[in-house]
Amino acid sequence: GDFYDCFPLDDGRYGVLVADVSGKGVGAAFFMAVSRTVLLDLATTGGSPAEVFVRANDLLCERNPMELFVTACYAIYDPRDGSLIYASAGHHPPLLRRAGGLVEALPCPQDIALGFMPKMSYSNHSAVMGQGDTLLLYTDGVTEAFAANGEAYGDIRLHDWLATAMREE
Repeated sequence: GDFYDCFPLDDGRYGVLVADVSGKGVGAAFFMAVSRTVLLDLATTGGSPAEVFVRANDLLCERNPMELFVTACYAIYDPRDGSLIYASAGHHPPLLRRAGGLVEALPCPQDIALGFMPKMSYSNHSAVMGQGDTLLLYTDGVTEAFAANGEAYGDIRLHDWLATAMREE
């Protein structure tokens, strides 16, 4: 139950949204569709990531008979000045690869997942991206993928890959 979306906002900024619904099967697939629709509808209004999560959480709590939840990370990037505003709802923090190859997990508390409990608050955080920087939002579908030998991909390997990816020759 993962989804990834990137979309333009009316004011020239871009939204980047990743989410992961708990559970498996038809119920989880249905909740994914509802979650994706709610999150994208709210995100395209241009509200801050925290505002989007507050409203989405309340709506998802109303439409959640199976008591599933969704973790999410939503970031808004402004290419005019490199500013980034982001929030996490129980999700992995975004990774920022600086142009020189240094990878850092952007600081943010992992506020509670969406659809779990109504009337929650969420926090906006900010960063600035420079020319040549790369932002990675991901789900545990990446880090918990297993190789044929049974080894998980893992966080360390993801950081190492990002540090060397797109290295200028």
